[in-house]
Amino acid sequence: MTNAELRALLLDCLALWGVAARVDAADTGLRIIADTTTLRVEPAPADMRPVRWLLHRPNRPPRVAPSIGALLTALRNALGAESGNKVVIGSGRSPDFSRHGRTMSPGLDPGIDPAIRIGARA
Repeated sequence: MTNAELRALLLDCLALWGVAARVDAADTGLRIIADTTTLRVEPAPADMRPVRWLLHRPNRPPRVAPSIGALLTALRNALGAESGNKVVIGSGRSPDFSRHGRTMSPGLDPGIDPAIRIGARA
């Protein structure tokens, strides 16, 4: 991913999260400047693989991220942005529910197979 592509992605995410910030080029990577903090994102050195990204925060060690998704989550948390809605993907009814008339796990919606819940809270 080029710096230009990463910058465009970060600007889109900041707008989506409702965070007023700007993204500038740094010596290595990009600098995110918000009202309360300045963060820096840079690609991890090749010898740190599988780590792909480093998120530098003030007065803290760099946060390592193995993927762009992990980087965006760490960035959103560092900026104090809300996480938004979680996605739940289901086939309708759990196979176990239809055979036995009960849910597979207590507290889960009996109409959704718990094995394919993504990011939803029980």
